[in-house]
Amino acid sequence: MRRLLGMLAIGLLGTLAAITGCSDDNVGSNTADSVVINARILTCDDQKSTAEAMAIKGSKIVFVGSNEKVADFIGTNTLVMDADGRTLTPGFIDNHTHFFWMAILRPIIVDLYECKNIDEVNEKVLAYAKANPDLPLILGFGWRYEQIPGGIPEQSVLDEWLPDRQVWLLSYDACTLWTNTKTNNLMLEKNPKACERMIPQIDEETGKPTGIYLSSNSFDPFDFFALEDFGLEIKRQMLAEVDRAVQEVLKMGVTACDDLQLYKSVLPIMIEYRDTGGFDNIRVRGAYYVDPIDIKDEQQLIADLVWWKDIGTQFSDGRLKLGTAVKTYIDGVSGNHTAFMTQPYSDAPDKFGFPNWTQEEFDRLIQIMDDLELQACIHAVGDAGIVYILNSIERSMNRSKKWDSRHRIEHCELPSKEDMERMVQLGVYASMQPAQFFGDESVEKALGPERLKRIDPWRSLQEAGVEISFGTDYISGPLPPVNPIYGLIIAATRINYKGDTDWGEEEKIELIDAIQHYTLGSARALKMDDIIGSIEVGKEADFVIFNTDLLDMASVEFLSTHEIAPGKLDDFVDLTVVRGKQVYVRDGATF
Repeated sequence: MRRLLGMLAIGLLGTLAAITGCSDDNVGSNTADSVVINARILTCDDQKSTAEAMAIKGSKIVFVGSNEKVADFIGTNTLVMDADGRTLTPGFIDNHTHFFWMAILRPIIVDLYECKNIDEVNEKVLAYAKANPDLPLILGFGWRYEQIPGGIPEQSVLDEWLPDRQVWLLSYDACTLWTNTKTNNLMLEKNPKACERMIPQIDEETGKPTGIYLSSNSFDPFDFFALEDFGLEIKRQMLAEVDRAVQEVLKMGVTACDDLQLYKSVLPIMIEYRDTGGFDNIRVRGAYYVDPIDIKDEQQLIADLVWWKDIGTQFSDGRLKLGTAVKTYIDGVSGNHTAFMTQPYSDAPDKFGFPNWTQEEFDRLIQIMDDLELQACIHAVGDAGIVYILNSIERSMNRSKKWDSRHRIEHCELPSKEDMERMVQLGVYASMQPAQFFGDESVEKALGPERLKRIDPWRSLQEAGVEISFGTDYISGPLPPVNPIYGLIIAATRINYKGDTDWGEEEKIELIDAIQHYTLGSARALKMDDIIGSIEVGKEADFVIFNTDLLDMASVEFLSTHEIAPGKLDDFVDLTVVRGKQVYVRDGATF
């Protein structure tokens, strides 16, 4: 029946030509380059309206509506794509990724994500070191707190494994860095300021660093090694990994990314990649990283932020947008007890976490950013950290000029009802990554049952009127997956790592709302909603056609017939289009 409808829609062209007197070479009166018919279009506009056809001319959407009316846009040279009833959405926009930064590091990383215990971590690190004798460092990524006795590793263990190599092992959440003695000594010698940024843990008896850093979100290996130290072949592999990451993103229906936390060291290679056509099929915005230590030299900080704005003026275009946003952290994560809480951790009653900034320092940072008209993207997991952020934004609004700031709280996991009300009043966005709700044993133990019921309160945020955007925190590895499907399912079911839905089930949301947060909501969070985020006339033609009914993914039938695990839901996209150009087509997909 759907195929027949498609034929009927195209058949209208003959009738239309007879009525209007159009020539055979230009049947429609407003010919488009391409048309999609017989689609279930979720426009994700403010009304959440639907349609069945759309037309594209150049890179723009010129029509959204019915099969019958789209006939006016079809000529003999128009590409007509029959969606055959499949779901079409705007391109998904990931509000929080590290795909470029981590793709560059991928050729020098040993992946520890799939290790099940500390012995497997040991085996994999030793095997990698043996296979790569010429690398100046061993950089591992992905060990988990529950794999380590006591949750936090000891330097002596790594000294036993590899005493004579530079070894840096980051936790799965990228927030805890584990080093051996040789590495720690080199870091302190080469760049003590960079070490201070990462909050080194100090042995109370000796007064010396323990080799553990609890804020490794500030970690940049190029603070200690130059890119040239790795050789031209590694650089070639780095750019190839970025290519691979871009293709992976497009395969999942993601057409734009906000790459948070860029360093000065990565910008030359990022711009070089853009200039060689690397971003021709995707949109990327980048946010510059500011560390709490930077406020100690305020004039230099201001100079750096002015430089960042100038970089944006010089190098931004339709593919890469720089110079408009800044990333920083108010706190850490719950798994290592560094997220700043109003109440103590359930498994550590003497710990509340801590703020990375004093309130006065953060007040000053936000005022500087408002004066320079830079959007703040602020990591905050704990409820006390969220209060710090809102205090500073409110004080700055009372002192600085008014502007369209759209400051964002990244993750925003534990806002109170009062916080939500303040966010609405201050125009602060909740930038959330629903797949992270899945959790793990360390998070469950740290937060306890009461906080787990109110973590990631998507429905309450919606009902309060807070602007919400969705993403993944993708780091170009297996976890978290870049595929937005996982986040959509988790937002609509509140399923956790145990397969249960007992962590605040009342906070789940409808799939259509989750999709809109991932499209129009994220476009607004990136300040790009004037050109992308919804299927509307005048916007860029960034869209995705799925072979699965997205609005059915929370049903019992779907969940009982699909394994919700990384890599198991990765073939749902048939077509990804950016700027009107097909940039991914699934093998075997027809239109």
